[in-house]
Amino acid sequence: MENTVNSQILTKVKRFRLPEYEMIPDVGLYLEQTVQYINDCFKHVPGMEITGSMISNYVKQGVVSKSVKKRYYREHIVRLIFLVVAKSVLSLENIRMLFEMHAEVYEDYVAYQYLREEILNVGEYVFGIKDELPEIGVTQSAAKTLLRKTIISFMHKIYVDMYLEIERNRRETM
Repeated sequence: MENTVNSQILTKVKRFRLPEYEMIPDVGLYLEQTVQYINDCFKHVPGMEITGSMISNYVKQGVVSKSVKKRYYREHIVRLIFLVVAKSVLSLENIRMLFEMHAEVYEDYVAYQYLREEILNVGEYVFGIKDELPEIGVTQSAAKTLLRKTIISFMHKIYVDMYLEIERNRRETM
């Protein structure tokens, strides 16, 4: 049973890849287009989604900058992608602090690429594809360490959620 569940989880998880930074639209998406784009990024991960009201709340709270003429650009989308990851394991205040710490050390592009690569790295470890969790990148900072810990928590939560979803479906079909 355990091996069957793990193989089902692996099938789902292998499809989960965040887009490369350059592939994120920078043409200005309206709110609903932004919601759809981000939710498409997380379609293989249960329970990881964002709504228009959530985005409006994040803007109101000052965690994401205001749209430009009702359009959201790459810098907005990158922050919102991180919020989808972090909101499942961190408070909004702690997310805000991480953003501040990262801004002191890394440009948005570098921080996002690290997020993307580390999600793949940690995911392969948590889901049993790799036996060890290697370090990513060459620089070290508190911001990078905290991001890694956030991603580790996120990936463990995804594993538990996926496992329980499969188990729930199995029990319903009995």
